[in-house]
Amino acid sequence: MPTGRMLLLLQRSSQQEAALTDFIQAAHTPGSSSFHQWLTPAEFGRLYGPTNSDVAAVTAWLESHGLTINQVHAGVWRLSSPEPRAR
Repeated sequence: MPTGRMLLLLQRSSQQEAALTDFIQAAHTPGSSSFHQWLTPAEFGRLYGPTNSDVAAVTAWLESHGLTINQVHAGVWRLSSPEPRAR
């Protein structure tokens, strides 16, 4: 039975989560060298998202189970898929 569209969110490692928390704190702290130094989606993905090899592994696994990945979003931690293709 088709399930419709699927959105998959990939979880950051505990190290990435701690680094992100530190960055957010510094970006909002006046006097910090990172104060108001915002990131582009690509920078965010590179620093706090899964590696390209992780995305490739997840994509390959999903495709091997009949799913088609139609977009990997700029932050690289979200994949979206249309309905599963018929086998």
